[in-house]
Amino acid sequence: MTLRATNVYQRLVLKQYDLRPPSRLYHLEPIGVGTPYTESLTSYISRLAEAHCLTTGHLFAKELAPAADKKYLFPNSKKNRSSLSTSFYPATPGLVSCGSTAEDWVQVIERLTLRTDLRHLTMLRWRNIFAQGTSSRPNRAWCSACLREQKEGGKIVYEHLLWMQKHVQVCHLHRRPLSTHCPHCGKQLRPLSDRSRAGHCSSCGNWLGTEGRENRQESPNDGLTEKQLVAAEQVGHLIARAPYLPSDPDKESLFSAIWKCVDECAGGYIPGFARHFGINQITVSLWRLRNYIPMFDSLLMITKGLGVSLLDFITDKNLFGRDDVKATTSLIRIKAGRTIVRRKPVDLRQAFLKMLEEDPPPSLDGAARQLGYMSTHSLKKYHPDISQLVTERYEAYIEQEKTKRPETFDDSETVRRSLELAKAQYPPPSLHSIAIAHGFKSTWHLMTRFPDLCREIQELRNSYEAAREDKNQETLKLALTEEPPPSIYEVAIRLGYRGQSGLEQRYPTLSKQITVRYRQSKKVEVQTLRKTLEAALREKEPQSMRAVAKRVGYNPYYLKTMFPALCKAISARCKRHKQEKSILRKKGERRLVRRTAVKLIAKGIYPSADRVKKELGVTLSLRLEDLCTTLQEIRREFNVSRRLKPGT
Repeated sequence: MTLRATNVYQRLVLKQYDLRPPSRLYHLEPIGVGTPYTESLTSYISRLAEAHCLTTGHLFAKELAPAADKKYLFPNSKKNRSSLSTSFYPATPGLVSCGSTAEDWVQVIERLTLRTDLRHLTMLRWRNIFAQGTSSRPNRAWCSACLREQKEGGKIVYEHLLWMQKHVQVCHLHRRPLSTHCPHCGKQLRPLSDRSRAGHCSSCGNWLGTEGRENRQESPNDGLTEKQLVAAEQVGHLIARAPYLPSDPDKESLFSAIWKCVDECAGGYIPGFARHFGINQITVSLWRLRNYIPMFDSLLMITKGLGVSLLDFITDKNLFGRDDVKATTSLIRIKAGRTIVRRKPVDLRQAFLKMLEEDPPPSLDGAARQLGYMSTHSLKKYHPDISQLVTERYEAYIEQEKTKRPETFDDSETVRRSLELAKAQYPPPSLHSIAIAHGFKSTWHLMTRFPDLCREIQELRNSYEAAREDKNQETLKLALTEEPPPSIYEVAIRLGYRGQSGLEQRYPTLSKQITVRYRQSKKVEVQTLRKTLEAALREKEPQSMRAVAKRVGYNPYYLKTMFPALCKAISARCKRHKQEKSILRKKGERRLVRRTAVKLIAKGIYPSADRVKKELGVTLSLRLEDLCTTLQEIRREFNVSRRLKPGT
């Protein structure tokens, strides 16, 4: 028997791969994550439904609602099979907010799509910063120009998370107001409905990238304010930064930043801080309890005044250590800091005596400012002995400084390097400050030894002063066109002055024009307020003084100071109106009690106060004493006694 040759092949080993289980729904990637133009969760749900060739209502009813396992999402009526048409409709704005609704549905959709980044399509990252229910708007909003650019550029049409925020009223990209009504059917649209589709009306199905008639007639910038644009930019920064934060910012860090701001801007003086930033003083005091989360508008006013972004205010722990913020807070403190400090006479005298030990000694004017006084009058009046000692000590120090001679001078090479460095600085320092820094009492030594360098520095200094002069004049001229007109003090603070006197001396004509315009605007404002208060007295439904003040945007205490007679008349009219309504209400309730008591008597039941209230089933505003008096009169009228009541 012949043996055949056989081929021996190498053994083939097959690798086993661990495959992830497939997702129930498409692993659809969200758009714009990490940018201000991040897609909203409602838009993502609409695109997810479109990818499965379903309507949003069917996707919600067949997949999302069963996965959520919430019984209230399944309608009992057979006629209405849509989960979005149940009581869940009012909760749809919460899908993109920072509350529990958004948290629950993000988990459901991530479980069905096997994605882990869908929480960035909501405001969940800022849940400790914004109060629940205060961030998202109740209706849909969009920028028709953005939708049109997406469609014409061949991109995927989607709707931004930024548009769904209540505080965003404009598109900062195109600088135009957001649309809230369909240009075709004129209806307001819900954030999510049965026929939601990105870029299309859920009611009529038409394209939302077209402008309505009212938008065509107006300029895109009509009605825009700087506050609206700043709010849109600030919220956009928060949305863009959310994916890159290591953890959610906590509430404690926000309150710490606020109180650090109060300390730096006003020295811990709450009334001055509240007055400067235009926030209610009681509101700022409530923040100290750390239970009352600040509203977005209040945070926006604080960050605008500091010249920083809301993102930095919340996340940057070293914010108040920055040079630009230090310069701003020092200017704010001049206006918002405590001007009067009330101390006990004994404590004040001890603080004043301690200033005799300071080195270098302060002047009497400086000591008064340190103690919280605006002038030295009170110190001279109540503490003349210490005031005299402080003055003599300061005068002796000044005389000593005048006769003091520098022991050593810096060498020529050091001075040259200092002058060369000064050329690269902006703004360039003055020659006098450089001379003092190197031990010289005047600039003569510098001009003699380094004439070329000194001439170049002086030319740079002159050009800087000229540019600053032009900038100051331009700012003053712009202030003459601002609405509402600013005061000369406000303009001076903007330009870096400590007060208005320096500005008035340097630019007397422009300063006078600004002052006159400001006073005229205040007169017009007072006249307008007077007319508004007089109109409030003629309204059919009297309003309280607090309600009238809120409507006109002023503090009620300010209005009472400006218009005491009018405010008193408004309050008295409101009080009379409330009393009349109370009398009418009580009369009506007495008639109702009488009818009920008569019915009980007809049934043979004794009309006690408890039985009458139980029979009525409503809460009465009548006092128990008045109710019993009314029932006693009825019982006497019908000659009803407790002995004759039946057992029932």
